[in-house]
Amino acid sequence: ERIVFPPEDWVYRGAVIPKQHVEFFRVGRQYRVPMFLATSFEKSTAERFCQSAWNGNRAYEAVIWVVHVDPAGRHDITKLCKNANLVSSTKFPGEKEYLFV
Repeated sequence: ERIVFPPEDWVYRGAVIPKQHVEFFRVGRQYRVPMFLATSFEKSTAERFCQSAWNGNRAYEAVIWVVHVDPAGRHDITKLCKNANLVSSTKFPGEKEYLFV
């Protein structure tokens, strides 16, 4: 299968998380995710996921993560993230899901 690189060198993920965890995810923080991480080329898709997950509970906050990928991977396969690619068939048409595994 053909590897598809994010058009803007980053992807988006939207979610709702407990407010006490928001500070952990500051700009520049690097961390390992112990699960598949679904993201999208489209910020609007991440925003829709936030809206659909929000239940009005003030103990939670909607967040949009911006995941940067090494732009060198666009032209150099040795710099390419080997564990991520565009998912061609998803539950939500047009979401442009980029899945990290």
